[in-house]
Amino acid sequence: MSTVTFRDESSRMEGDSKGKHLVKKNITDGEKGLSIMFLKKDSEDFYKIYLKEDKESGKYIGDETKGDVKKDLNISESEFKKMVNANKNLNFVKEYLENTKGKKSSSSEKKATKKITGGEKKASKKSSKKSSKKSSKKKTEVSNKMSGGSKKSTKKSTKKSTKKSTKKSTKKSTKKSTKKKSKKKSKKC
Repeated sequence: MSTVTFRDESSRMEGDSKGKHLVKKNITDGEKGLSIMFLKKDSEDFYKIYLKEDKESGKYIGDETKGDVKKDLNISESEFKKMVNANKNLNFVKEYLENTKGKKSSSSEKKATKKITGGEKKASKKSSKKSSKKSSKKKTEVSNKMSGGSKKSTKKSTKKSTKKSTKKSTKKSTKKSTKKKSKKKSKKC
């Protein structure tokens, strides 16, 4: 089974009064080698190139089709690079070769360093978990204080209501006592 280390595929189709325009780009890189495909098709033109790297011979094998003319290709790596630089349609391949393919060794080195520093990552994860727990505790304490403030306001409101009720009851009792006194006075007279 082969492994693919890089794959990039794009397909774009547009339509207008002249007809449909299709552009497909494909790069695949892995153990078996690099393969590229470019297709440009519209109502008037047709262009397709497909090349696949042969790891054993170090050559690129494929075909190129312009209109109705199909041409088989069997080119070396240096010829392949010249072709990519000369053909504007293959700019995506040029970018890949310059930016991504040359950096494979550095990415494998990064993987090796990641394996070594794995324990450090676990420790940092633990510390971040602890800090998040602390922050959540602080948030609950803050919310408790806020709710405590609301408790105070509810206590104040209950105190006010009890004061009002006691004032009312004292007023009622004083009214009753004054009524009784007035009734007694009226009875005596």
